[in-house]
Amino acid sequence: MLPERAQRHLPMALAVLAPIVVLGVGLWGPLGAFGEAIWGPEDAFRQGDFNGGWWLWWALAQDDALALVAFPGGVDTVAPWFPNPLQMQVLALFGEPTALAWNSVQLVHLVLLGVSSVVLARTAGATPLSCAVAGALVAASPVLLHEVSGGRPDNLVVWPGVLALAALWRGGTRWAVVAGLLAALQGVAYAWHGVALILVGLPLLRSPRDTGIAVGTGLVAVLPYGAWLTANLAGVPTDAPPAGYTALPLAGFWPSDLPGRFLVHPLLLPGALLALRGGRRWLAAGGIGVLLALGPTIHWMPGDEGVAGPWAWVAWAIAPASRMHHPVREALLALPLLATALALGLDRMRWKHLLAVALLGTAVVHARQLDGAAAYGSPVEPPFSEVEFEGPAIDLLGMDHLTALSLQTVHGQALVEPIASRRDHVELQRLAQGGAIRTQDLEAWADRGVETLLVLDRFGTGDAARERVETLLGAPVSPGVYSLSNLQTVSTPTDSPAP
Repeated sequence: MLPERAQRHLPMALAVLAPIVVLGVGLWGPLGAFGEAIWGPEDAFRQGDFNGGWWLWWALAQDDALALVAFPGGVDTVAPWFPNPLQMQVLALFGEPTALAWNSVQLVHLVLLGVSSVVLARTAGATPLSCAVAGALVAASPVLLHEVSGGRPDNLVVWPGVLALAALWRGGTRWAVVAGLLAALQGVAYAWHGVALILVGLPLLRSPRDTGIAVGTGLVAVLPYGAWLTANLAGVPTDAPPAGYTALPLAGFWPSDLPGRFLVHPLLLPGALLALRGGRRWLAAGGIGVLLALGPTIHWMPGDEGVAGPWAWVAWAIAPASRMHHPVREALLALPLLATALALGLDRMRWKHLLAVALLGTAVVHARQLDGAAAYGSPVEPPFSEVEFEGPAIDLLGMDHLTALSLQTVHGQALVEPIASRRDHVELQRLAQGGAIRTQDLEAWADRGVETLLVLDRFGTGDAARERVETLLGAPVSPGVYSLSNLQTVSTPTDSPAP
């Protein structure tokens, strides 16, 4: 017989287990390969976002890694390329990245999101059974893995925002302070989740006093990060990303043939409408989150023509918001709010227990689609990890998807390549594309201490560059490795600047 106190808390303990069980069912395949392969993009080490995150974790675990890029000067800060490095700074305290660590961090954030959804629903007043449904439906939505499939674990950090809303709703000075601290943590973890948190929280504001305390606490807590960001982001573009946006298509709310990373549990949005009978604030908050996730252009399917969405107005009002490449990630904040609305509405239904059990069953069944929403067979080491060479180097083809960065985590040598763009080394970028380069340009790099030029063809597009390099440096000293000491100063068309 359980003690009385344990019996009192048992229903909520079981409710907290619901999203964990659903995630376990849906992620059975990835869990079986957690220590053997990367869980994320299809070919992780050929994907730029993953390579950048993997390198940042590694770099922050070193003493001098910022001096090992953009040789010979290095870089002073990672802010222009990684404006939200908090998670990687914390993880770097425990060592360099491994497949198991990378995968586990992502799983922890997903579990915390499911659990925080249960907490939010309970704080709003739902019964434990309905809270279990809320957490299970969130966990059974494959869109949770969109950022996993993109190699962006930092953007999975949404649970601080969800818990901030729960604390603010609970009310009182102490909880208002907690809400402010959690909201600040959300903004530091990923700035645009912080902006979205403010917007979705508007319908949930009840006490001007609590709101003022939370806002004041949050502003004070986020001030050091804001100062660091402001000081280090001068000159960073704030226009729309050249590759466009990745938004949540409307078809993602219904059964469709979309990739799993765009799918929401099909009963979550219709079920949230039950809140029209009670819980309209939560429905409104979830609706704002959905509108943000739909992006600046709302469309039925990816590639369709659409209409302007609310995020276009956010970007108009806050210019840097136009740089958010993947509005779909705001679905992670919208789902717990919709689930809370559903839970509150469910409690007002006559056959709520039967409906709750049925919804839990659909969550378990739908969770099977999580398995294919992100790949889990990617190798744990980057291509050409066996390469060996001396001294500072030019990784000529390494700017494609930041592959030079991920390989640097293996060889640890200084690279001429900057973190993300070769705009200051036009001659090297031209050579990488198979164009001409003057011998004196390579001589200048040799004079600066560069010893090696790498031509490592990760994508099968480097034949022209390799041929051009061999006319200047002769045969490689080992596959893909050329020594600048072999520079042949001969009178050829490569001695003249390319048009």
